[in-house]
Amino acid sequence: MKSLLTLIFIFYNITFIYSQVGVNTTTPQATLDINGNVMIRNVDPVTNPTDRNLAAQDSILVRSNNEVMRVSSSDVLNATLKTAVKGGFTNATSATLVLSSTYTQIPFDSEEFDLNDEYDPATHTFTAKQDGIYTIKVRINASNSINASINYGVCIRKNGVVVARENFANITVDVVFPELTVGIITIPETDLLELPVTPPVRKVESLEQLNTGDTITFELFSDLGATVNLSEGIEDCQFTIVQIR
Repeated sequence: MKSLLTLIFIFYNITFIYSQVGVNTTTPQATLDINGNVMIRNVDPVTNPTDRNLAAQDSILVRSNNEVMRVSSSDVLNATLKTAVKGGFTNATSATLVLSSTYTQIPFDSEEFDLNDEYDPATHTFTAKQDGIYTIKVRINASNSINASINYGVCIRKNGVVVARENFANITVDVVFPELTVGIITIPETDLLELPVTPPVRKVESLEQLNTGDTITFELFSDLGATVNLSEGIEDCQFTIVQIR
């Protein structure tokens, strides 16, 4: 009889140790399953510098299935981190565009920073990872003179559709300096052909609402049908995408 009671006691304790406790539920799904509110009346503040550093490393996360888990503070920050991207060209080679059609994608292949890893330098495409309102800007500057053109500009495409564009004619003029005699020196008539009189800079910006998966690309718009050499410096040619909310 004594042995039987001992076995019952051991079995009861083992069952208790490995059982699940439910509060306001008869079917607990975890070691402690609370169906209702949780209130902690008093929480001691972190005062020890060592403890403060530890506290900043971990947080409590409630998942969509109501499960409570521990998550690092860096993961929490990255999950809510707003977009900020700035990029340009790697070198002069990547800044050379062959205008085979009216619209030619600008191959920005370098990032100065990309906080959410949303821009792909290989495809020159930004893909939004979260819904929000974004400020998008692009600027280009030719490294040498551009031939006369009715259309020359830059545009922003959202999901392949132009949402903003700056475009105006690129104008050149021919200047003729007549023969000039100064004393015994005669300067013959001089023709300066196709002097550019239009600024080589084109820039445009737009405020856009993006959903997760929406794409942004940048394109040069021109009917030149030739090769355009853009400045490789990021101070001249660059794009930025910043999420404001």
